[in-house]
Amino acid sequence: MRIRALVPLLVPKYGLFLFIAVLTGPLFSPVAAQSMSASAVEPSVRIAQEQRMIREGEQIKLSAGKMGYLWATLASSYHDAADGEKALAAYERALQLLRKDSADRANYATVLDNLGALYLEYGRVAESESVRKHALAIRKEIGDPLDVARSEEHMAEIALARHQYKDAEKGSRAAVETLSAAEGNGDTHVGTELSALVTLTYAECMQSKQEDGLLEAEKAMQMVERAYPPGSVEQAHVLMALGFAQWKTGAITGAERSMQDGLRIMREKRGRQARSC
Repeated sequence: MRIRALVPLLVPKYGLFLFIAVLTGPLFSPVAAQSMSASAVEPSVRIAQEQRMIREGEQIKLSAGKMGYLWATLASSYHDAADGEKALAAYERALQLLRKDSADRANYATVLDNLGALYLEYGRVAESESVRKHALAIRKEIGDPLDVARSEEHMAEIALARHQYKDAEKGSRAAVETLSAAEGNGDTHVGTELSALVTLTYAECMQSKQEDGLLEAEKAMQMVERAYPPGSVEQAHVLMALGFAQWKTGAITGAERSMQDGLRIMREKRGRQARSC
């Protein structure tokens, strides 16, 4: 995420919720998922750059909204680096600053959403639900249907974590329909649509709709192969969802291969992440 001269809308961290961890326990670090928009620059380098920009911003007395944006990008980098404690503190500082500027309501909602992703990754479901409900309410007030769809998907992830599969299916399907209809408008929301398809896959499979879930996972795989390079963290999460759907439909060999491929990518990401810190 890059700082620009004017503060644009923050890009949300839409982690693809790995439901298999809910079923079997954590398979790897809870903050393994990277931001969909994360820079290719290593997290440690971004963190140093963003800390310097915050110091410079304080010296020249930037507005609360712009300082809030700087703190939010730093929080995102800490999040990417799997430093949950520092990410939490930076998100809270960003919210304090953005709250002071009524013109930054959209950014404020995005930071709430990113904080909700962090809470969810650490199993703090109630806190995640609270901040994500707040984000959804703000987005409904603003009235952007794509941002509302993003929040609907995030609430569907909460429902999935609570094993409320019908609610998870309803929310994720609504998000997919809204985002799919907007594809011709040039909007960049592939990450959110992928997340919705993954959530929908798990929700359907857990309601004995495994054939439907498999179709959603296959659609997600086609999408991730078009939008992301091989070995991306997005591909890893889709592979895990595909493997789960294959397992539920009885395709054991394919399921094992998909899940092994997904886990291999995640282990590689963890190794590179550890070396960068």
